[in-house]
This record gives sequence, C-alpha cells and structure tokens, in this order.
Amino acid sequence: MAKKVVILGGGFAGAFTAQKLEKKVKDVEVTVVDRREGLLAKYATLRAVVYGDAFSHRVMIPENKMLKRGKVIQANVTNVEPGKVSLDDGTQLEYDFLVCATGSHNKLVEPPSSVTSKKETMAFFEDFSTKIKEAKKILIVGGGPSAVELVGEIADRYGTSKDITIATAAKGLVDNATPTPPKKFYDRVNKLVKDAGVKVVTGNKVDVQFDSSVPYLLEQTVTLAGEEQTYDLVIQAVGFSVNTEIYPAAWKNDRGALKVRPTLQLVGEDNVFALGDLTDLNEIKLAYLAETQAGVVSKNVSTLIKNGTSLKKYKVSKSAVMLLPFGRNKGVTVFSGFVIGNTATSMGKGKSLFIPRIWGQLGQKNALKKETKVA
Repeated sequence: MAKKVVILGGGFAGAFTAQKLEKKVKDVEVTVVDRREGLLAKYATLRAVVYGDAFSHRVMIPENKMLKRGKVIQANVTNVEPGKVSLDDGTQLEYDFLVCATGSHNKLVEPPSSVTSKKETMAFFEDFSTKIKEAKKILIVGGGPSAVELVGEIADRYGTSKDITIATAAKGLVDNATPTPPKKFYDRVNKLVKDAGVKVVTGNKVDVQFDSSVPYLLEQTVTLAGEEQTYDLVIQAVGFSVNTEIYPAAWKNDRGALKVRPTLQLVGEDNVFALGDLTDLNEIKLAYLAETQAGVVSKNVSTLIKNGTSLKKYKVSKSAVMLLPFGRNKGVTVFSGFVIGNTATSMGKGKSLFIPRIWGQLGQKNALKKETKVA
C-alpha cells in the first residue's frame, strides 16, 4: 500500500519537497495543502508592490500542474496531531509522514492571510503601488534586505523624484544577516542607497502603530533623530512571524519555531519533518536554502518509506550568500566570501527575479504572460 505523505504549505519549501519526493518514490501518495490558490513568489513581490498590476500577475503561479500523481488541496489547516491533519471544511487527512512547510508571514511582501485568490492578491499589490505612486515623501521603517530592495524598485521606477528615508533601530542596513557578510558588502549596500538619494537614520526606533491588515500608514508625523517629520506614506518593513500556530506546542521553541534535528525531523517525532522559514535553524531564511532542505527532506522520507535507516543531514550554511537586487540593473551579491556588483546581481536575479524558472518548474512555462510596460 502506498505511503501517505501530507505536506502543509505550497510555497517553495513545500512545492519542491513534493516534486522531489514524487521523483524518488513511485509508490507514494503525496497531498499538498495550501491556503492560497497558487504559489506566491515572495522574493519577487516587492516589484509588484511598486508596479502593481503591470507585474503582480507574474508572482502567483498556479499549482495544478505541479505534481504528476499527487494532488494539491486549497484549504486552511485547523489542527495538526500525530497521524492526522484537520481542514476547515471538515476533511481529515491521515498521514504516514508529515512535512511542515507553512513558512512565515511578512506584511511587506505579501497580503494578509485572509487573501487567498490571485484576484485579491493582485488587488492588494495594485492598491499598495498606487499609494507609493501618489506619495511624495516616504518613510520606510526597517533596514533589512526587504527595505533596501524596495528602495531599489522605487528608484528604478521613479528615479530621485521622491523624498525617501529609511529608519532602522539597528546600527546599519541589512544588520541581521546570518552569517555576517564582509564589510565590502555593506559598503556596496550603503552606496546604492546613497546614490539613489535616500536618507538613512540608524539607531532610531520609530513609534508608530501599523494596522494589522496593510503594511503602511498615510499622513503620519513621526520623530526621527529628535525632529518631527511628516510623511505622506509610512511603510512597515519590519515584522516577521512564523506560521506555526496550527502545530502542537511540544513541537515549538519559545519563539514559536519548529524544533528540528539535523535530519530535519522534528525533535521527538520520527515521521514529521519541517523545513523553510518556520524551523529553528540558525541561518538566514532564503528560497534557495529551502530548495536545498527540500532535497534533504525528500531523500529522508524516501529512505524511511523504503525501510532504510541511514538518513541525510542538513548542513547549516556557514558562509554568507545573498543576492540583493536594487531594481533591475543594480545590486550586490555575496557568495563564499566574494562580493560582486551590478552586472552579476542583475543577471543572477534582478532582471528576471527567477520568475520564468519557477513558472517552468511548476509546469506553467507556456502560461506565463509578459510584464506590462509602464510609463
């Protein structure tokens, strides 16, 4: 009898695991449960934030051709317990193996959890892009990679016509990268932002209360470096939460992340695996690392299905790797200690944002429409 594998989450981690597992094991029944009607390519959504409908149709990819034998169910998970998953329509899925890949939520790069359709998702990005288009003076709260990349997209479309300030409580931009990139990387990041005419205020926590549904506020007066400033638009570029509320408390650490072993099995659970943003692995959360972890999880589930005992271990990245585009033609990349600039970053990520690749991987190559040109 075919073993039942239930994968919770249809993002990169879940999708890649499902595809790899189907290739490794013929006698397996794979079911992916995803609350959205497609895979949301979060690493590309900052361009949708700035360009709206002209680009947002490219960031949610249908999953109906993702698997050859398995199935994808669009539903919300209400409960997870040993051997069984409950869905919001009353369906209960029994499993021999469970893969937890429900990821995280970042308000800047994705709509609220209640937004699940492509139509609603595009409407969210169109509204956001309109707010940016209309604003003359913008404050971005947070100085991580997403804040820098957003500035790059705005500069790519609007040049220096907007008065933009980044305010961060950290000592500098991209201050939370793990492992820490070389100084040359930070020098390059700072130069890109400076050349775009963007002001940066560090060591300054901005005291504003954002709405729970959207990552921005209109017409706000805030205190920066001891002075009051009024902004047309204040954008929230901080706040990252793991989507683990559905899992048993015993599976989580005190920060809500799922506790995993080097085999990516949960601590105390031999038939439950976790990967991607929701794990307690001490490394930066990136899509390419989720794909690497998917290889480990699929290999180990395959081994256990075949009654094997030698499981593969995931090695946490010890060297900084990051592709940080600054619009289509600029950016900075750090890889194995080397820092490279505009051309390599543009070719590697900035121009395409990997969009054609991921549509192809999900069997949708011919369905991808071109980006709409904007004035």
